[in-house]
Amino acid sequence: MTVQDILDAKGNQVFAVDPESTLHAAVSLMVDQNVGSLLVVDREGALVGIITERDVLRESRDRFEQMRTTRVEEVMSRRLLTGTPEESIEDVQRTMLEHRIRHLPVLVRGRLVGLVSIGDVNKILLDVREVENHGLREYIGGYH
Repeated sequence: MTVQDILDAKGNQVFAVDPESTLHAAVSLMVDQNVGSLLVVDREGALVGIITERDVLRESRDRFEQMRTTRVEEVMSRRLLTGTPEESIEDVQRTMLEHRIRHLPVLVRGRLVGLVSIGDVNKILLDVREVENHGLREYIGGYH
């Protein structure tokens, strides 16, 4: 099971903002699209960061009124961990848990091809376990 399997199931639609977008605009897009993060992509299409619900909460605690003018690049996380479509789901899960991240951009040769969330990873692993358990129950049941 690989990251590509998740991307195949969920699609590779990614919501992104420009680094110069306001935090207010980013929050509006997150709410409108019902997503917990936005990738930050510069004018050349390069991935430069990620803005998450957690980033917004940290910022809003201290500067709520300034959210209408605060730019995304002032708040976004710049140190990104990324994955590739060939990585195993188990490795991605381990990385996400060890680094306490919930969103992992997926790149091929430096180009963005999708985004995987911890929910995506957990769901596919749960689905796999359920199929395995069902198969074991049928196998064991066949020996009665």
